[in-house]
Parts: sequence; C-alpha cells; structure tokens
Amino acid sequence: MNTEIKSCLTETQIKNYISEMLPDKERFGVEDHLLDCPFCADAVEGLSDHYDFEKDSSLEKLDTHFEEKLRREEALIKPLNAPRLFSINRIAAGILFLLLPLAGWMYWTSNVDQNLYASYMPENAAPSATMRSGGGVVALEMPVVQAKKLFAEKRFEASLLACEEVLEKNPQHPLATYYAGLSALESGHSELARHYLSGLRINEPDFYEDATWYLALTEVKAGEKAAAKVLLEELMKLPQGIYFEEVGDLYKRL
Repeated sequence: MNTEIKSCLTETQIKNYISEMLPDKERFGVEDHLLDCPFCADAVEGLSDHYDFEKDSSLEKLDTHFEEKLRREEALIKPLNAPRLFSINRIAAGILFLLLPLAGWMYWTSNVDQNLYASYMPENAAPSATMRSGGGVVALEMPVVQAKKLFAEKRFEASLLACEEVLEKNPQHPLATYYAGLSALESGHSELARHYLSGLRINEPDFYEDATWYLALTEVKAGEKAAAKVLLEELMKLPQGIYFEEVGDLYKRL
C-alpha cells in the first residue's frame, strides 16, 4: 500500500497524528511527509505544544501559524528584491538618458538631410536631355506618357509601376529608366533609385548629367554625404553643365 502523502496534511491528519490515533502505515506516510515539508513540520511542532483539542474544534492556530510564517518569508524576500528592482530601474533610466540625445540627434540629422534634398529637388524634374533617333524626337509610348503624368501628379508609386511595365519589355528604355529612378527616389526606395540612376548614367550619355545629379540627391536624402560629394565632384568638372550652380552650392552645404 502506497502511504506517500503528496499534498500538505489535513486538519484531521494533524490531530490524529499528534493524538497518536493513526494506523502505523498512515503514520509512516505522515512522518515521511514531515521530513520534506517544513510548513507541516512547523505546524505539528507548534500544535503539539499549544493546541488543546478538547477546547478547540478547528485549526485556527494552525492557520495563524501559516500566516505568520508567510509574513516572515515575505519580510525576508522584499529586502532582497527591492535593491535589484531599484538597480534595474536605475540602469534602464540611465540607458534611456543616454539614448534620448542620440535619438534626438538622429531625428535632427534626418530632418536636415530631408530638407536639404527637398530644397534641390525641383517641382518639374523633366530631363534636360532629349532622347533622339535619326535627328527627330522619338515618340513616347503611352505607358511612358502615363508614367510622366503620374509623376507630375506626385503619384510616385503608380509612376514607378508604369515605368517598370515598360522596362519589362524594354530594359534599356532611357526615359522609362529615368522616371523609374526619380519615382523610386521620391517614394523612398533609395536602393531602387540607385539601381536605375546608376545604370542610366553609365549606359546613356545623353542622360549622364541628369542621372548623376539625381543620384547625388539620392545620397543626400539617404544621409550619405561622402557618396554625394563624389558625384558632385564629377559634375563640377563640367563648367558648362546645366546643374553647375546647384552642384557648387550643394557641395558647400554638405
């Protein structure tokens, strides 16, 4: 027969144990439990000295004993936890104190870059270069016309999608690549803007100056001042360039 007692002793078990009214096997189980449970052991010890079974019909003193023991343990735990909690709060406050100036600096820097970019980004970003073939202006496909219209309306995401439709059929289309780069730039897709504008300035000489200027603005907007300066230095080598004055002014402000 298994006499192991897993839960704390009941009122009846304690009374019967103290009164020596338990069968041997049950008494052995109670004693094994008392070896592993300091709460019940303390209760039995205290009641053996003070409990009057003839006068008391409940374990009121047992409840009082448990409550007192819990209060003592809580009194010990609180001083241990409080300094640690206080320490953690101090560390968190210190980290926050250090991060606030950094966050403020990052926000301020980001705003400066955005404002600088916006001050040089024209309302009408039509390319100065004209795509020609055989001496005549190449007729624009309807999707490119639509992309230009969307860009002028500041619907940059839609303009980007319209350009990419053209580029799926003709990856080398200069004007579609140009507006794809500008639309990506204006809609916050810096990497995509770099992709289109970098390819355009290398592969299409007629678009070199436009693409390089807007690629420099892409770097300004992204906060990459060193990369922007390298591109502006290229443009400064073109004294008759269409962006020469803007290039010099922007370079001084970086």
